[in-house]
Amino acid sequence: MLAEATRVLNELKKDDLYSVAAVKAPTPNVVLCMELSCHMFSLKPEKKHLNKYPNDVSGFFECARLNLLSNPTQFLKNMISFDKENIGDKVVKNVNAIFNSP
Repeated sequence: MLAEATRVLNELKKDDLYSVAAVKAPTPNVVLCMELSCHMFSLKPEKKHLNKYPNDVSGFFECARLNLLSNPTQFLKNMISFDKENIGDKVVKNVNAIFNSP
């Protein structure tokens, strides 16, 4: 799975991420992906961003839009070079909770 994820990351283009950032009504899957990204980079949404977008009750899409998607080139580099061997326990807990939820 890691090899497949790396392959997909290498195929992404910054314009793809600009397109995601421009979405006005993100789907639940887009919000979930951005929530996972925020957890992986230890980003927390601000209260003022709760429910700003449909399907984003927790504010993770806005958090990702402002902190990750605003610089797609750097976001891609950070994802590709992510230290997969030293993921913190809190991150693992948060991500596993999402993966194990319906």
